[in-house]
Amino acid sequence: VDPALLQALQTPHGRAAVGELEKCVVEFIKDSSKDVLEFPADSQAALAHRVAQAYGLQTSTIDNADTGAAPRVIGKRTEHTRLRCMRLTLIDEATARAREQAGAGPRVTATSGPKLLLKRPTGMERGG
Repeated sequence: VDPALLQALQTPHGRAAVGELEKCVVEFIKDSSKDVLEFPADSQAALAHRVAQAYGLQTSTIDNADTGAAPRVIGKRTEHTRLRCMRLTLIDEATARAREQAGAGPRVTATSGPKLLLKRPTGMERGG
């Protein structure tokens, strides 16, 4: 999960914003007659992009400078678009429950994430 989403989920206001955006995305995915989702003008653009991308949508911003309206975020259905097995708004609660059951394992924070492990070449792999 995107670190910015995890950070937004740490506050009640951020969690509510993610929840509203997620609701829009889930309804869009369930309605297969639509290929493009246009987020409400009052939504937080950065969060809208991240929530849509978490569900496999391709996002972009429409600039409405000629009409004077605020830019709008849109999401397009792709071959990677799918419903998640766990809603984004439940991630924090599920992590807390899992930590309790596992005896308080490592805490997931906005700065933690997957680490890349590189295999060092052995003598034979280096050509020697």
